[in-house]
Amino acid sequence: MVITIRWEFYGRRDELGGLLEKMHRDHWFFGAIHGRRRIGKTALVQQALSTLAEDESNARPALLVQLPDSTEVDLAAVFRNAVREAGFESRGGNRIRDLPDVAAAVGALCAERTIVALDEFQLCRRGPLSALPSLLRICGRSSKSAASMVRSTRRVA
Repeated sequence: MVITIRWEFYGRRDELGGLLEKMHRDHWFFGAIHGRRRIGKTALVQQALSTLAEDESNARPALLVQLPDSTEVDLAAVFRNAVREAGFESRGGNRIRDLPDVAAAVGALCAERTIVALDEFQLCRRGPLSALPSLLRICGRSSKSAASMVRSTRRVA
């Protein structure tokens, strides 16, 4: 006999409410969720996206991408695959080959009111992925339409 226990999301009502409030706004924003490892940052983002998906008044699609601790090419492949799996390939998903392409795809998705969540974004603060934050800022400044991006991070010592 196999017993399966499904853990429900609990606590963090204030944090979830604040995140949902920001996600409902019609403008580009960067949101960062900081905290120690294994405290539930990703679960909070997943719950917010799930709550939005269940809300019939919300017409905004969402994309959650787990960023790899790897190279620019690997990050582009992971992002490209996430775009395809979510059914967004018609929005340029096949052309994602490097960090500028990833940033352009995020900008294009957000310009179409898609919420883009990048998990483990702290990996982009160093090494081969360090250009991505600047590229995303450029996309954010040039975006004239409703958009949002949330990133889940942990503090880097």
